[in-house]
Amino acid sequence: MNNKGLTLIEVLLVILVLGIVSAISIPSMTTVFSNANKDNVLNTAVSIERAAKNFCRQDNYNSCPDNTQLTRDQLEPFLIGVDPDYDIFVWITNGIRDILVTYSKQGELSFPYTASGSLVLTIINGIEYAGASPTTSTRSLVNRPRDLLFESPDWNEELSVGDFFIYNNRLWQVREGGPDDEPPAIENDNLFRGGPYQEITEFYRVYNTYVQGDIVKFNGATFIALVDFDTIIDNMESIEPGNVVGWQEQTPFWREFNVYSKNDVVSHNGAQFKALINSINLDVSNPEPGTSWGTWQEKTDEWRAYNTYNTSDVVLYPVDGVLRRFVAITDNIQSLQTPDESGNWEQIVFVNSIQVWNQYMIYPNQGIHVLLQSEDNPEIYLEFISRTSVSAGQRPGSLDTPWNEVTVEWRFFNVYQPRDFVRHEGLDYIALITNQNVTPGTNSSVWERLD
Repeated sequence: MNNKGLTLIEVLLVILVLGIVSAISIPSMTTVFSNANKDNVLNTAVSIERAAKNFCRQDNYNSCPDNTQLTRDQLEPFLIGVDPDYDIFVWITNGIRDILVTYSKQGELSFPYTASGSLVLTIINGIEYAGASPTTSTRSLVNRPRDLLFESPDWNEELSVGDFFIYNNRLWQVREGGPDDEPPAIENDNLFRGGPYQEITEFYRVYNTYVQGDIVKFNGATFIALVDFDTIIDNMESIEPGNVVGWQEQTPFWREFNVYSKNDVVSHNGAQFKALINSINLDVSNPEPGTSWGTWQEKTDEWRAYNTYNTSDVVLYPVDGVLRRFVAITDNIQSLQTPDESGNWEQIVFVNSIQVWNQYMIYPNQGIHVLLQSEDNPEIYLEFISRTSVSAGQRPGSLDTPWNEVTVEWRFFNVYQPRDFVRHEGLDYIALITNQNVTPGTNSSVWERLD
């Protein structure tokens, strides 16, 4: 046995083994940084998912029915620290149990893309959706999307109509009537609408030709073409999105140049409006919400001079500094007279904080309390409670209306449930079954007398 220590060869072998172990167990700095960047993109996708949930919660999920599509504009108020240069698209489906997110930027790490650059598709209830749920995904779905789906040559003089090519690191196509004997450039005087070249890009270019359905980005907004700009308004000097009718900005906010149809909802000046007519615009006469009658209806409980009202509509209007409730008693009210001055409105009266029954009112829910003047003594108010929703004109106190009088005395029009207690002609009874218009004391299977 050699007790003199390790030989030189043995030392070298130890160093070699340690080096191999280190190489196996310690990842490269490139891998560490790459994984950290992927985690950052995935965390951002999770925060987008959270923003979508907050968007839906703001109105108790009414704005997020099944198969809802949300864009960055809608989510912007709920996003925190999300790169403004990235595109965001969210699907909400399956009763908000599935929120699928896409978060992408050309050539950058994006979610959810496979290693080959293909967008991940998710199948829910037999329907295929673009995107994935980031809370259940891993960084393996964070990759660079393919910049181009095909290989293209550089510009050359042999190009033909329809050919794609690369010039100045951009993708182009030769249009009908081309190509030119010079590559695309302003200085070559061959970049103009209808010219020989079309740049293939998501961003608006003044020299590109656009047709109906084309989607572009311009000044931080997304627009979709409603018309064929090369044929319908080819004589216009400028067709920049945001300046002419025909480009529809994808935004929840009202835009003067957008086209709207009946029941479209927009935000404007801090309020929400619903379109009352079809196809507002296309003749460049888009009325601003809140300025004219008959085109937009502000979604508010307060009276507005430009809103349209019909019988049974209820509004709030200040009288002597106090908000009062008024109900419309006619249809299609257009008068600029305020509710307290117009014969088209009737004020809803309250006594001891309970409203007096009004023949024009609709009472939409069960359990609403109203007062009704006694026919025997107008100074006395009788209290009633609704059993179901009540239509306008259904006066309390009859068999064919869904009102119960709030009283211990038996009433023929009340509907009684088992164990309800009543008093009739000085005697007390308890209901055995559900009944109406059965006089206590006349049927022992319906009412039991209490001694």
